[in-house]
Amino acid sequence: MNPIQQNKAAVSSENIKTLAKGTGFSIFGQVAQVFIAYIYGIVIARFLGVSDYGIFFLGHTLFNLVAIQSQSGIEDGLMRFIGGYVQQNDYKRIKGVIHFSLLMAAILGVIFGVFVFLGADIIAENIFRKPRLAIVIRYLSLSTPVYSILIVAVASIRGFKIIIPYVLVRKLFMPFTSLVFAFFVLVMGYGLLGLTLSYILAIGFSWIFAMFMLFSFLVRFKDVKRRLPELFKYFSFVSSAFFINISLFLFQWSDLVLLGVFLPSQELGIYFASKKTALMLNFLLISLISIFSPVISHLYWSNKISELKEAYRSTAYWMLILSLPFFLIMVFFPRELLSLFGPVFESGQMCLVILAFGQIVNAFCGANGNLLMMTDNQKWMVFNTIFFIISTIGLSLYLIPVYGMLGAAFANAVTIILANIIVTLEVYFLLKVHPFNRAYFKILFSGLTTALITYFMRSYLPGRNLLSMAVIEGVLVVIIFFGMLIMFGLNENERKFLTVIRAKFSPSLKGRIRL
Repeated sequence: MNPIQQNKAAVSSENIKTLAKGTGFSIFGQVAQVFIAYIYGIVIARFLGVSDYGIFFLGHTLFNLVAIQSQSGIEDGLMRFIGGYVQQNDYKRIKGVIHFSLLMAAILGVIFGVFVFLGADIIAENIFRKPRLAIVIRYLSLSTPVYSILIVAVASIRGFKIIIPYVLVRKLFMPFTSLVFAFFVLVMGYGLLGLTLSYILAIGFSWIFAMFMLFSFLVRFKDVKRRLPELFKYFSFVSSAFFINISLFLFQWSDLVLLGVFLPSQELGIYFASKKTALMLNFLLISLISIFSPVISHLYWSNKISELKEAYRSTAYWMLILSLPFFLIMVFFPRELLSLFGPVFESGQMCLVILAFGQIVNAFCGANGNLLMMTDNQKWMVFNTIFFIISTIGLSLYLIPVYGMLGAAFANAVTIILANIIVTLEVYFLLKVHPFNRAYFKILFSGLTTALITYFMRSYLPGRNLLSMAVIEGVLVVIIFFGMLIMFGLNENERKFLTVIRAKFSPSLKGRIRL
């Protein structure tokens, strides 16, 4: 059986198992990436100090903004069209859309990279009034084409619901090499410039790895002639996805960009450490979406709407279960978490708590925007993102000059909560599905009980200001939460999901332990 037919056969009524199998490895990769990225941030903060830490990650954010312009819509387009062509058994267009997407990513990467390279001084000095920022954005702009091709290469394979290359390249290899190279250059005393060059080097090695995996995968299609995708549909979808993704990026990171304009780099560094920590709650959303996107596309093109709805509910349900205990840790231990970056970062603890509330609502509502995107409702997301970006920038401009970091955190959390409410309502009215069921009460009650127990632990146990004590209490939070869930009992989908993940991680245990 050829690979296309294998993927076609995989689209069945057991898509919860598909999600669980992919999620096992994806969550492992995402956990590893979050851990490595957190260590990466701590290493940079400890070596460079709070000011250069803020400058580097502001430049890194601007680089990601440019990278989105050169490949983001193309990545979503691959998810959408490969899934459709798989169902149509159209080998020629599958190969054609991959090659065409790689070419588009390379061309756009060069265009946007040159633009930023030439405008680095203007951006750094005239807009942000931080001359050292030019070092970061000028050199990072050189890697824009390579980074764009890298993203599209692994997305091409992910369109077949094959998640391993995506996790290996983007979640494991690139973060790890970035950390190793950064540690080396910082120990050698090369500072901000050395750190920037080390990140470019990590992108280059990751590009080689990604292209090797893509060419190895495409060997099976070597005798298939290429045929261009349906260009009107392709550009229509990609342009919508491009606009949506760049707007969502601004929606998520405009607070940091505006802080870079209004506040000194020291406060920017403290805020970024707080936000980076809060975004750890997002790792499950990203992990499950990486599996969910191609699954939606396959189910939608197969007209298996009831299974699509069930996959959405299961994804949202597990996002909340796996995110809530870490949310509680951020709420009760913000000072200890930020102290890892250095004592000066502890002043961002209230920012962390506020930002964490926005992220838990993100998990609570599930992959609602992604569901709209992959079911031919992207026009709604276009209107949504226009409204969201105007709201978040407007609120940030109003609050940041007055309240500084706290204003940025509040603006970010409020707009995330508002966005999720609106998109969840749209999903319900357009697709007649919502992520909530009675089992949510079990999760919320377990979370509330865990919060009360944690509050009393923090109030009455000795050593509350010790990091070691916070680690012990944080582990207890996770144990108590999941203990409460088990006490309430597992439903059929939970048993199935956990059984598949357990078998994925430890095949030798399969059949020994019964849920």
